Amino acid sequence: VSTQSTGSKRRTAEAHLLYATWCDETSYFDSPVIQQLFQKVKEIDSSWEEAHFRVANYYYKWSKALPSGVKQTFIPHVIKHYGESLKFGSNNIFQSMPRMLTTWFELEGTEAKEISASQANNKVTIIQTVNHHITDLIKSLPAYQWLTALSQLLSRICHPSQEVSERLAEIISMLLYYYPQQTFWHFFSMTTNSNEIRRSWSKEIIKKTQAKLKAKPIEGRNERWLKSFYTDFKKLCDGMFEISKKDCGNSFKFSINRDFRHFKKMLEDPKFNRIILPLQNNTTVTLPVGSGPHTRHQAFTHEMCTIQTVKDEVLVLNSLQRPKKITIVGSNGRSYGLLCKPKDDLRKDSRFMEFSMMVNRLLKKDVTAREKQLHIRTYAVVPLTETSGVVEWVDNTKVMRSILADLYQEYGKGMTRAETKAVFSKLQDIKRRPQTKQRIQDFVDLFTRKVLPRYPPILSEWYRRTFPDPSSWYTARQNYTQTTAVVSMVGYVVGLGDRHSENIMFDHTTGEIIHVDFDCLFEKGETFEWPELVPFRLTTNIVDGFGVTGVEGTFRLSCVASMRVMRNERESLISVLKTFVHDPLVEWGKNDQRKGGQMDSRGRQNVRADVNTLMKDKAREIMRKIENKLNGRMGKNAHAMLPISTEGQVQKLIAEAMDQNNLAQMYIGWAPYY
Repeated sequence: VSTQSTGSKRRTAEAHLLYATWCDETSYFDSPVIQQLFQKVKEIDSSWEEAHFRVANYYYKWSKALPSGVKQTFIPHVIKHYGESLKFGSNNIFQSMPRMLTTWFELEGTEAKEISASQANNKVTIIQTVNHHITDLIKSLPAYQWLTALSQLLSRICHPSQEVSERLAEIISMLLYYYPQQTFWHFFSMTTNSNEIRRSWSKEIIKKTQAKLKAKPIEGRNERWLKSFYTDFKKLCDGMFEISKKDCGNSFKFSINRDFRHFKKMLEDPKFNRIILPLQNNTTVTLPVGSGPHTRHQAFTHEMCTIQTVKDEVLVLNSLQRPKKITIVGSNGRSYGLLCKPKDDLRKDSRFMEFSMMVNRLLKKDVTAREKQLHIRTYAVVPLTETSGVVEWVDNTKVMRSILADLYQEYGKGMTRAETKAVFSKLQDIKRRPQTKQRIQDFVDLFTRKVLPRYPPILSEWYRRTFPDPSSWYTARQNYTQTTAVVSMVGYVVGLGDRHSENIMFDHTTGEIIHVDFDCLFEKGETFEWPELVPFRLTTNIVDGFGVTGVEGTFRLSCVASMRVMRNERESLISVLKTFVHDPLVEWGKNDQRKGGQMDSRGRQNVRADVNTLMKDKAREIMRKIENKLNGRMGKNAHAMLPISTEGQVQKLIAEAMDQNNLAQMYIGWAPYY
């Protein structure tokens, strides 16, 4: 093999890889032989990304399947080969990087009682080996590769191992050094976190970055620049926070020039640092195409659009928290909308967007999904504190409720407010009755006889009017059906609820569906006074938009393709959501405080001692539910159920979502008749 040309080596390695994969999937040989087959591939072509990736996958699979004491011996191989894979390309980065980091973080989480004394001694050596590998990767991997996992890195900064935390601080400091503009939008919330340890690490990371810039300034940036930039960035975030929480009474607009003139003056000051807009295309890494190290790759090739000023008019949205829409004028002269949201933990929205972006990347790698052009619409969500943040405004959209209300009014359909109130009163009367089959039947009778006939499905009419050309209409309908399928499957996996008609928008240029407001994640809807009983929204109007085939054809096939990809890549997807385990939501802590904790000697709740543990337990419970879904286990006792096929899982979900017994018992404000 050593005398072969590079091309010949690659072809030989590909052939050996096919054989090793076949032996593994068919269990043709025992583990040591298959291990040697994969190692052979790497030896034939040691600079091939795919070879290292597949070897790492094999070790990773075994590290998950074996008992704690045994599996830890595989972990250095997992870290080493995923790292080698990243050194030689980024084609598999969204599988390699999350798995490598998760394996590293969880290594020291093995309970002592799970392993023997000799295994415990061996573990110390393994930890040292793994940390050595990570140190080498920090020096050798380009910074943009680490940037793809920034949220995962930030969430684990409070790792129980000091060595792990120090290496994480080094990585994050490196990202602030090379990509300060992009990193700061995610890093800033760490500086305002209620966790004292997290805030302390944020200060340490800034000091590390300042030391780097003092020793080696880069592109005109030095330690004084960083201090100035951080000060201006904080002023910008504080200003947007003040705008978001302004009490506007019953007004739906106000003036920046009148109420926040200092904010506008600050942005227009020539001495104020130019800060990039928190837009998706400004903060998403562009990866190199093809194999190879690509150490000099430019991760952000286009010119970054920075904030120049803000327009005078601010719109106040008519929702519970009254968020404010400001319009920023960028350095390119164009206007960009940003939604400043108060009293809302946007980490949920941000993680949902990260999860959706990961799904999009995985769909692009899958042949079937790529042919169908399956995707989910995403946009930037940036938490600034634990209770506020900004959201990228999506243009060219119209709310579902508005679309349907206009059409029903035009055709003289629908119920008046008084009629709706009367129906709700009857629903409340039925709800107060004991749980019986007759109670459910009464819900269904009221829903099917009194409500549904007043709201015939009409969404397809909007598509015919908005896209009058047959070709554009067909494309728009396909876009709608496919994006609905993907977001339905993604929403089911993460337990997304509160999908009422004001949280769903339609792009009137492409026909795609866009969901907003992800406050209700992880089956939170099941805890409402009127529990949500459907996995996603699949009402008569949603189905009407699919065309004559309804849920058959494009919708079902797209659901199956999306779910299959997510089930096949569940490890990578779960790694994105595991950030909640290590950076839990504020609301979980509040819920646990209400439930109570240990009492101190004076009879007061020792909340501080218990809440962190309870919050992490809550997060782990949620992760188990998501893992069950991605393993094809369904039902209340999912952990005790056998997995079902992807097709069977999709069929069951569609049936539950369209079941009138479920829809009839939904809260009337959710509009199950729409």
